[in-house]
Amino acid sequence: MKPPIAIWCITDNKPGHRNQLRGLTAALAALLPVEVHWLTPPATPQLLWWWAQRRYPSGQGLPDPQLILGAGHATHAALLAARSARGGHAIVLMKPTLPTCWFDLCLIPQHDGATDRANIIATRGALHAVTPAAPASRRPRHGLFLIGGRSPHHLWQDDGVADQIKSIVQADPAWQWELTTSRRTPASFLDRLGTLPGLAVTPVQRTDQDWVPTRLARAATVWVTEDSVSMVYESLTAGAAVGLLHVPHRVRSRVVRGIESLAQDGLVTPFAQWRTGTAPHPPATVLHEAARCAALIRDRFLS
Repeated sequence: MKPPIAIWCITDNKPGHRNQLRGLTAALAALLPVEVHWLTPPATPQLLWWWAQRRYPSGQGLPDPQLILGAGHATHAALLAARSARGGHAIVLMKPTLPTCWFDLCLIPQHDGATDRANIIATRGALHAVTPAAPASRRPRHGLFLIGGRSPHHLWQDDGVADQIKSIVQADPAWQWELTTSRRTPASFLDRLGTLPGLAVTPVQRTDQDWVPTRLARAATVWVTEDSVSMVYESLTAGAAVGLLHVPHRVRSRVVRGIESLAQDGLVTPFAQWRTGTAPHPPATVLHEAARCAALIRDRFLS
């Protein structure tokens, strides 16, 4: 029996970046036997040379990696230093601050201007740990609201978002809804929303990393505020019918255009369309980018 594939995950421990790495390693584990090791980069750039030349202590005792994965700008130099010290293929998630030609592979969202090249895979959204849900897990007339907040790309409005939620909840009293916020949600939002029959609210402070994936697996419909880009893609991967709660944008940035492209392709339903009688519907093809990237990595580096 062949030994498992040794994967080093270099992380800055930011939840979003760690979630991307978890999603890719889980997708790789579904294809091949893997052994995943988590490392934190040195605190200062000066230590990177020691990592490369002296085998930085956090890597001692570990098998030489076949894949080295990194997410977050603070990991980019460490990713290259680890490859220099121990070999393996350096794969960066998201657009790096260093030249892309320095990495063996870059997994970059299309909304960051990426196009497929020799060492670039353009992804639809950032990778994440949500997986497609079994149709049997869906609960009829059970829905979920995922609420974002202030962002560089959007103009948050408590009243505007709260009014949309009230319209949806009150449209059909037979539905049961759950709602959670994010770290960006203003404290004033839940006060503006108030209490609605049929709506259970769980603030982000009372959730763990499994709360959203568990609810995505059983919700028939998920409504996400337009600013919560990662949550939109996670909902699509889960296979739910996805609606967009409108949040005005500051400028028509790449991120905004990426969300607009999902609506144009019929993958999500904006609130304005719902008001005209168009209900959100499940995507015809589940968007599981972590699995697609894992298969390409296997074929390119591990076959």
